[in-house]
Amino acid sequence: MRPVLMLFLFAAVLSLFPAQQRRPPASPPSAPFKTTLTAAQMSNKQAVTETTAGTFVIDLRPDLAPNPVGYFM
Repeated sequence: MRPVLMLFLFAAVLSLFPAQQRRPPASPPSAPFKTTLTAAQMSNKQAVTETTAGTFVIDLRPDLAPNPVGYFM
């Protein structure tokens, strides 16, 4: 008798919590980024970042990574 009572109590407690709702399906991924800038337009560029710890400079290299540099610009 006791296991049956525990089972009913467990079912009652579970009924207090709503069922987990399903997430809507993720949207399809968009097309990958492709820069419209030429390598000449992106060459000799730098990104300068100032922080409380100091300033640092990032050289942008369109010859090695044209799409990330174009996306950054």
